[in-house]
This record gives sequence, C-alpha cells and structure tokens, in this order.
Amino acid sequence: MQKLSERNFDGLLELSYWKKRLLRPVLWLAGVILALYAFGQWLVYKASPYKTVYEMTWGGTGLDPGESNFVPQVVVFAGTVSDVPNDDRSESSQAPVEQFEITMRGHDYYHRAEWRNGRGPRWRIVLHAERFWANVGIRTTGSGVTRTGMGAGFSSDAWFAVGRRLWEGTNFVGAGSESPFHPYPGDRDFFSEQFLELKQHGKFKIPTTILHAGWPSGTMRRYTVEKVTFRSDPDTNWFIGERNRMFPDAAAKAAEFSRGHTNSLSVAPRVMVPRGTFR
Repeated sequence: MQKLSERNFDGLLELSYWKKRLLRPVLWLAGVILALYAFGQWLVYKASPYKTVYEMTWGGTGLDPGESNFVPQVVVFAGTVSDVPNDDRSESSQAPVEQFEITMRGHDYYHRAEWRNGRGPRWRIVLHAERFWANVGIRTTGSGVTRTGMGAGFSSDAWFAVGRRLWEGTNFVGAGSESPFHPYPGDRDFFSEQFLELKQHGKFKIPTTILHAGWPSGTMRRYTVEKVTFRSDPDTNWFIGERNRMFPDAAAKAAEFSRGHTNSLSVAPRVMVPRGTFR
C-alpha cells in the first residue's frame, strides 16, 4: 500500500511538472500577443490625425462692466473643465482636462460647449433657447471609433445648467455666496452647484471656480473660469439659429408646444456635427 501511494504521489508530481512546462509557453505567447496588440493600438493612435473639433466662438475684447449704469446683456465664461474624483472632490488634477465656453443671454438663452481637440477628440453641446433644451455629445477614440449621446426637446421645467442661476430672468445678478446650492432637495448628491473664489467684475461677483453636478451622469465637474467677457452679442436669434441648425424640426415642434398640448415634447436631431468640426 505504501509503495502504491508513493507511486501515485510521484505520478502527480510528474503530471504537475509537465503541466507547468506546457503552460509556460502558452502564458508567454499570450503576453506577447497582448503586448503587440497594445503596441498596435498605440501606433494607430499616433497615426490618427490631430483634429480641431471646436474653437471659441465669442472670445475677444468685451465691454467694461465697471462703467456707470452698466447693464450686462451677454456674459461669456471660458476656461477648463474636468471631473472631480469621488474619493477627493478637492483634487481633480488627474482627471482629463477639456476646454469650455458658456454663452448666456439672460436665463432663457444659454449655450455651453465642452471640447478636447487632438487625437481622440470629443465635444459636447448644451443648449437652451426659450423652452427648448438639448444635450448632445460625440467622442472619438484614437482608433476612429465614434460614440454619440444626445437628447433634446421642449419642457415647461427649468433646466439646471452650469452658471445659469447667475441670472434672474434677463437680469444678471452674479454670485451671492459660496454656499452649495441644491435645486432639488431630494437629490442633493446628484444635483448641486457651488460658486467658489468669487472675483469682482464691476459691481458683480463672478466665481473663478464652479463645482457642478447634474444630468445626465451626476458626476461632479470642476469648471475653472479663466476668462469673463461682457458683450452685447449674440442676440436671441443666434441661439434659435443653433437650435434649428442642429434640430431641423424644432421650429415646428416649438409651435406645437406653445399651443399647450403637452408639458414635454421630444425632438429628433440630425446627424450631430458642430460648426466647423473636424477641419
């Protein structure tokens, strides 16, 4: 019995030895294949063209808010934006950085572009024109794969957009405090906004940092406002024109919505391409 047990043990050792010998080259080959695949993806990314998908629309020199009796008509914010990690909302240096431009003419006319030029570019447009809203985006990987996400329609509900509460109707009021703001108390973690590091522009306080979380993901985003411009343009027709350009049937749907048949109305987009994209 003892000799039989010893033979079984020796057999198991021999089987384990051959398994290891056979497994080593398989694992080595798998590692080589993965390395070659990663190297190929890197080459594809490097070979992909540098693309400019968006550029600032309303930059340049603006009006002086320090003039007496100055009444803001259009305010433009520009700077950088990135996600704030959940484990440390005070530090977002590791998150990918994009550019943004927010153009506001009163509370009812709002346009925000967020974009990253280069290889694997992406952009996102948030638009409000009267009761119309749109949230659209395109992300292109270095290998050329394009992913889109979009939604648009008419709604009687106010839309919680970055910096929009700096307006009361057509009056620009600026930031009142640095306290966090929650538009919907039942969703304090999903919807919130905080104005930080307020800076005086004429008689108005404007944040240099905006922490904002909202639809569609609820992710906290840090907007670093590097430039503030007061302008007299664009007028309301520009916002309506952007709506009609991106959503050709929006004008007809606007008439239907204004007749009061519904509190919400979806609008189908055309193939989404921002102005001057991929040039």
